[in-house]
Amino acid sequence: MTISFSAFGIAHQTICLIDYHPYRVLKDGDKVKNPKFGVECGQLLDVKGDQAGRNFRAAVSAFGSRLAKALKEDPALARYASVDIAIIPKSEAGKVSPGLIAVAERLTVLDKRFVLPRPQILTRTKTIEKLANGGNRAMHIHYDSIDAEIPVARRGRAVLLLDDIGTTGNSIMACANLIYGAGASRVFPAVLGRTT
Repeated sequence: MTISFSAFGIAHQTICLIDYHPYRVLKDGDKVKNPKFGVECGQLLDVKGDQAGRNFRAAVSAFGSRLAKALKEDPALARYASVDIAIIPKSEAGKVSPGLIAVAERLTVLDKRFVLPRPQILTRTKTIEKLANGGNRAMHIHYDSIDAEIPVARRGRAVLLLDDIGTTGNSIMACANLIYGAGASRVFPAVLGRTT
């Protein structure tokens, strides 16, 4: 369950923690509850939801632990003593998912190799239509609306590129290219869930 792509001449395999199935599906012209929507999918929605929600902290903890385990098992990451985290921004200009920030912060507690730089490496500079609502998923949409900036002192480092849900992989590919262009030595993409 990976999203494969090439960026800057390097083959990438995106770490995907779970298969994500949307809550509702179309059946006979009606939207009905998806029978494949399970506990893990619900936890992913909790991460994407309100921080005050009753299940937010438990979901962040679960995905932070799962991510730490997956990254610890990645042989390509084993050679890096320190890795910055870049979070793919939301569709609204200047916004980043509080849930993804919380998962990244949990990861930094569980595995001291990972660092969440402030300010964020990636910034959405102009609002785009929300992809989950049918927005254009083409890569140029992300190139035209996201900036990547790595301070000179942090250039040449490895970067974990984190997103909540991967569908086509275009936002991951575009952001990986932007991060390489900003001076990263290696990008390791990861999504909490991959739409199947």
